[in-house]
Amino acid sequence: MAKIKVVVEPITKFDAAVLGQIRKEFDAAVADLSTKYGITVDLGRINYGELEASAKIQFLINGENGVNAADRQAYLQYAASFELKPEWLDKTFEKDGETFTIVGLNPRKSKFPVITKNASGKLPSWRADFIIAMMTASILSTFC
Repeated sequence: MAKIKVVVEPITKFDAAVLGQIRKEFDAAVADLSTKYGITVDLGRINYGELEASAKIQFLINGENGVNAADRQAYLQYAASFELKPEWLDKTFEKDGETFTIVGLNPRKSKFPVITKNASGKLPSWRADFIIAMMTASILSTFC
């Protein structure tokens, strides 16, 4: 059987669409490496101009359930700064029929610092005031 050769046009300038595709392929390329070593490989924000682009690559130690250990530690350390309760770490809440578990905190993200994990393993982030409302409602519903 003959192999089909895929021709990719060389990049002539960087833009959001090109870098989005590169990020997608980067994530796929490092997936095996992440699994092999039990780490997370994160390609950070990409800064770019037409002729150059740069990004920070972070290698993170995974903690429990494949969640970044540093984010878990940050939650315990900085929860009070966001008016969150440390005991909410690993607790769940429901939103639109989906269950989320609080797994960490990124204190550098002032808008969406609270990291959660859903059933599919994705790690969406939420505003602290939203988490406070969800956890308070969850606690109140256990007494009603």
